[in-house]
Amino acid sequence: MPCTTVDRLIINSPYEEPRHHWRYDREARAFELVAGRRPAGYVVASGDSRAFDDPGIFVEIPLVNRIRPRVKAWREAGYPGVTSITKRLLEHWRDPEAFERRRFFFCQLEAIETLIWLTEASAAERVGIEIPGDGGAFARRGSREVLLAQLVRIVEQFIASDRITITPAVFDQDDLRRRLIITLNMSQVIQHIWEAVRQENTEKLMPVFDRDHPIRSTGDMRTCYTSKPCERTRKSHINVCVYDSTWEASDAFALQRGGSLGQE
Repeated sequence: MPCTTVDRLIINSPYEEPRHHWRYDREARAFELVAGRRPAGYVVASGDSRAFDDPGIFVEIPLVNRIRPRVKAWREAGYPGVTSITKRLLEHWRDPEAFERRRFFFCQLEAIETLIWLTEASAAERVGIEIPGDGGAFARRGSREVLLAQLVRIVEQFIASDRITITPAVFDQDDLRRRLIITLNMSQVIQHIWEAVRQENTEKLMPVFDRDHPIRSTGDMRTCYTSKPCERTRKSHINVCVYDSTWEASDAFALQRGGSLGQE
């Protein structure tokens, strides 16, 4: 039933998507508790907003209200389309076992999820969603053309910098000779930049521990198959020693003769 006053302001958990909200009837000057999430929008004062209890006219933000249900469906589907690192990070943030030490509010996680959805979700998920730019130098969503332009700019900045040393120095003092030498060695320049970009964006291997059995012995390890040369051991808790080089093979042989063979 509509009421003129609100008996309680907090009606939802901060850790879950809002299930109810207070709807305000501007004409009746009354509040009503209704199911569902409040639509995204803002209030603009009008010329008739003279009374202290008249907040103004509510203006909806259609783009946000179109994105919210898509992000929700994407979340409930298990974040399809994201990279493995992003998936593990999202699962880490939503891990119930860590809630006592770290737990985000729903609005915080939804903001992160929305950014990831705009960046990593498939194009089919974003059909009809166009994020207008703010007039700045950077695009809000990357494309192949945008990434290519950024890469060209990085190459140009690298060539114009003092990080390239040309010998003999006489070729580095004349601009024409410098450009000629760089052009003739462009493959090395590209390889250098490619390695730098690859190292900055390579997914790193992180250990994943079993919560139920965090401590195990070598007897719990599964059988490992390899095509490398190996030899069975007699004085080690490891049954087979794998040789990655002749140096390891000779050392393993010496340890096998003189003492126990330790784990690599």
